Amino acid sequence: MSSIITSERGSMTAPSAPQDDVSRLRCRGEGAALALCIATSLVIVLACLVIVLFGKAWLGTHPVLGKHIGWIRAVAIAAIIALPATLVGRRTKLHAARNQGVRVGETQFPELHRHLLDACRKLGITVVPEVYVSHEVDGLARAYSVLGGRPVVVVNASLVPARWMEGLEWIAFAMVRELGALRLGHRRWWIELATVYSRHIPGVRTPLLIKSCYSCDRCAAYVYPEGIRGLVAQGVGKNVIRSVAIPAFIAYYIFRNMSQRSIVMADDTVNSLVLDIPFEELGGVQIGENFSAGAMIGGSRKVSMHLTTNCPVCGGGVTPGVNPCPHCGATLDWAA
Repeated sequence: MSSIITSERGSMTAPSAPQDDVSRLRCRGEGAALALCIATSLVIVLACLVIVLFGKAWLGTHPVLGKHIGWIRAVAIAAIIALPATLVGRRTKLHAARNQGVRVGETQFPELHRHLLDACRKLGITVVPEVYVSHEVDGLARAYSVLGGRPVVVVNASLVPARWMEGLEWIAFAMVRELGALRLGHRRWWIELATVYSRHIPGVRTPLLIKSCYSCDRCAAYVYPEGIRGLVAQGVGKNVIRSVAIPAFIAYYIFRNMSQRSIVMADDTVNSLVLDIPFEELGGVQIGENFSAGAMIGGSRKVSMHLTTNCPVCGGGVTPGVNPCPHCGATLDWAA
């Protein structure tokens, strides 16, 4: 898909309107999570510098690390080089999205362009970002702040159906969500550079990811409250509203609850029946493949002298009156 740019370059600012205070939309604790990520990245950078500059003498004295000095220094150097490489990669992705995307303007996706202007007015964004629809983006949408230029928002083309107006709700929500990220400063180049290492550490990146995600969702819900489908698409990674069979889901939910209720009632009934069985009858129940495994060796068994000459425990022949059983040692209570 080639880049087609038709919107006027003169439309650099949003319509004049009172700028709303969006600081209340920022999730509480986001600043602390960002400070933690930045501090972690700084510690990693300083550690790499120390290893590269002074680590040879120090690591050489260690019995284990001294054998891998070259490998450790190479990893530290690669980590330091990753800093400028992050900026280069960021710029490369931006240019790829621009060159392989369609520009949103007054003549292309005009309804989406009106949502863009309205969102900028509500969020207090004075410079209207450039918006492109492109496949060259990770996720549903991505915003880029450009040093000395206009910000850019790239919407994933996979969100756009053949009749694109049918997907306006979730497309606009994804776009406004990234506008919120720009307004709150999440996409500043120095923030992405300062958190490049910590974003790969699960225990450190999780608080910032959660807080920033909530903040962007709140901005999108504030600007576009009717875009609930966009929130669903953002959560699952694609639009699934048309794929959900509501009647089937309700039927399954009712059937599942009825089944669980029946199982619970049957379990309660069985338990109540077992409780009504006398203890003397339960005492004769043997559990296990081997009948003798459940026998009480030290217990007493009543045996009639007139009816049997076999041990009731092991089945071996027993002379009437003999106690205990010569085969298994069970104590026999001979009845007259």
